[in-house]
Amino acid sequence: MSCADGGDRGFEPEQLATIEALGKTASSLSFVCSSFIIVCYAAFPDLRKFAFKLVFFLSISDMLSSIPGFLPMNGQCSMCLAQAWLYSIFANSSVFWTACITHCLWRALVHHDVDVARFERYYHFVSWMVPFFFAVLPQLDNAYGQAGAWCWIVRSKDHWRYIQFYIPLWLIFGFNLTLYLKIVLRLRSVFGSAGEGSSGDMKVFWRLGLYPVILVICWSAATVNRLHNSINPDAPIYWLTCVQVFLSNTAGCWNCLAYGLNTNVRDKLRGLLSGRRQLGHADRDDIQLTKIGGGDEGDGEEERHHRPGQEPSVAL
Repeated sequence: MSCADGGDRGFEPEQLATIEALGKTASSLSFVCSSFIIVCYAAFPDLRKFAFKLVFFLSISDMLSSIPGFLPMNGQCSMCLAQAWLYSIFANSSVFWTACITHCLWRALVHHDVDVARFERYYHFVSWMVPFFFAVLPQLDNAYGQAGAWCWIVRSKDHWRYIQFYIPLWLIFGFNLTLYLKIVLRLRSVFGSAGEGSSGDMKVFWRLGLYPVILVICWSAATVNRLHNSINPDAPIYWLTCVQVFLSNTAGCWNCLAYGLNTNVRDKLRGLLSGRRQLGHADRDDIQLTKIGGGDEGDGEEERHHRPGQEPSVAL
């Protein structure tokens, strides 16, 4: 495999040094936050509900996608290709895992599905194999090389940037937003008007709104910057590139805060720090799923999946 000629990098040496430093700082934060969730999942067996298991896989993707930020930009083709491939696979994988988590919550909270774990093999296929497939396509066209301040898809073949990443990214954002709106509307119908929700229910209700926003925070600047690069490839915007590098490389931090640091995890950490086990709060963030049911087209399916005394394990 060879590297495509990416042409002039578009920035002064001191600007490139600043961009690289921002990338390493953001990648370090993402690596630490993602590793924290992975350690929590491994250390506390009672946190291993299915939805948190998906957060664990999301954190693995985030951790692996932070690694290319540490690679030196020394002009070597092998290092450049490694960075391009790692970004292509694992940044995409993280985005696909958010869609899988969204689907899991939608099945459990709207359709009352007590067997969401049966989708796990499909989630793995979508979140690992599909990004790998998208990573192969630009390589077949020899499109990996210097992409400005780092290695990815060269400017002369920037259509692959949209095919591989940005179009799937915003399609998944639309998918996530649609399902979260359905979840929120269902929860409002159950808890909002009747006032039946516990404080834990309402915390989850409001936190649901944060999940689709994370993709906007992390990838809006990158999308605008790439569109500008396509329109005006010879005049990259330095400050916008800095914002892109920092926000996109901190995706693991945002996912950690929104998906990983739930009440159960915080209780475990408080108990660990205080030297005693926290009792009585293990399911504080669980929504009372038995209250959700009836009144939509999914009722028949809910009856097939929901059995008395059995609830989906979807606490995040």
